[in-house]
Amino acid sequence: MMSVRRFILGVLLPLWVAQALIAQSSLSPAEALRVLTPQNERFQFIATADGPQAMRFNPASVASSRGINFHYNAFLDRGKILEHDLSLQNFLFNVAYRRSLDRSTDYHLNEYTVTLGFGVPEATFGASFNWLRSNLPHGSNGSILNLAVLLRPIDRLSVAGVKSNINQPEIGGTKLTGANIIGVGVRPLTEADRLVLAVDASVPNGGRIKEDVTYKLGANLLIVEGLRMYGAYDNLPGRATDMFSIGVDLYIPNVDFSYDAKFDDGKKYQNGVAGVTLSSERKKTIFNP
Repeated sequence: MMSVRRFILGVLLPLWVAQALIAQSSLSPAEALRVLTPQNERFQFIATADGPQAMRFNPASVASSRGINFHYNAFLDRGKILEHDLSLQNFLFNVAYRRSLDRSTDYHLNEYTVTLGFGVPEATFGASFNWLRSNLPHGSNGSILNLAVLLRPIDRLSVAGVKSNINQPEIGGTKLTGANIIGVGVRPLTEADRLVLAVDASVPNGGRIKEDVTYKLGANLLIVEGLRMYGAYDNLPGRATDMFSIGVDLYIPNVDFSYDAKFDDGKKYQNGVAGVTLSSERKKTIFNP
């Protein structure tokens, strides 16, 4: 007869190991979304989005860009870089690469994006295509299609609409739900870009406006030439607390340095995003306005 020791080593131990491996391969929706959600859009609003880092949020912003821009940013969480984002943009298209990591699970995701835009100053249209490749279990690859429109009926007002994630793929066992977003941007001061106010309202596909709508509010202010401050508040779904962000942009000729920090409603620091943009367009700076 099989001894107890042989039974444990030969039968139960392999079953325990297999069960542990299966448990490790499962991925909760929160873990999947932590890897799948880009972190570089905190101060990007669909009606005022600008620069190469804005193209995922509102593809129509590509058609209103100026010059050629190269952008890199890093998502910093507790002293570790969890996301790298590279993008290259001109006035017709944008190409981008993003690598997102989850060090607690060793999951990663590579995202490749192409954005196209066209239009006139008063109305631009855009589409972006995202290809996702990852080592997430339960379906690791997929693609996303986003469509957008950006309208500027008068100089100080912009209105935008985005239909995001139209095809809603399932990756890592998590269905990426699309959203319908409407945004408004206002520039109330005489100097058009001195102060910018913006709001976005988003409803997930199949959601109800009263129960499921979420808001994102923000403002940015040009303190002096070459130095801009940002502030944003959002109550995105799936979070136990609302989030607040503050950030700064510093311009020197053809280079833009940025950093922002995110806090919960208890004023506890959560994470940060640091970025640099190289541009063919020469901007006014603190040192040489």
